[in-house]
Amino acid sequence: MDTQKNLMMLTVVVAIIFGVWFLFAPNTYNSVMGIDLTTVSVGWAIFGIGGLYIVGSDFALSNPFTIQSIIFIVISIAYYALKTPKQA
Repeated sequence: MDTQKNLMMLTVVVAIIFGVWFLFAPNTYNSVMGIDLTTVSVGWAIFGIGGLYIVGSDFALSNPFTIQSIIFIVISIAYYALKTPKQA
């Protein structure tokens, strides 16, 4: 049972590392993936808007998917606003 808990914790640690990497160094993350920050911003915005569309009439801040969709939209707007002119 301890092995299973340790292996499950490994996925959490890896997810946190990739999440922090993406939030604080998006240009390096995007260069590894082979895309620019503008493309990521638009993709995240589409995902967030689609998530809010799926939630539809069940829109409530107690729903984790609603909160996730709003966060994706906010991050995409921030990244798009902070892009350098040469990335346009």
